[in-house]
Amino acid sequence: MGKTKLEVVICRTCLRDNPGTGTFTNFESNAKHYQESFKEGLFKKTADLKFQNCFAQCENFHCVQVTRNGSGYLLKKISTPEKQAQLVHWLRDNKNCDRLELPEALADHLITPVQSQEKYKKF
Repeated sequence: MGKTKLEVVICRTCLRDNPGTGTFTNFESNAKHYQESFKEGLFKKTADLKFQNCFAQCENFHCVQVTRNGSGYLLKKISTPEKQAQLVHWLRDNKNCDRLELPEALADHLITPVQSQEKYKKF
């Protein structure tokens, strides 16, 4: 099986319930910041960006899920420009790797490793 693109899912609920400053003022500015950070050229990007209303981890604001080939990590408190930059830098460095290995700098932000679930199956 070939490599698939990285997928990043950010939580809408985090910014609605806990707005901050700068790119964290509202969901739209945060999503735009991620989209701009993942751009690599006119038609290329590091990761596909998706949105979800809640990961059911609401005590861990600013959650981000990163997956490739069905597995990855759910991270918490990616709530500063520095943490966002670390996340984007990690993904850019690992965009061609088969398997994601969580860097030490983000280890304290790990909620749990995740497995993507297939929503439906064609027969």
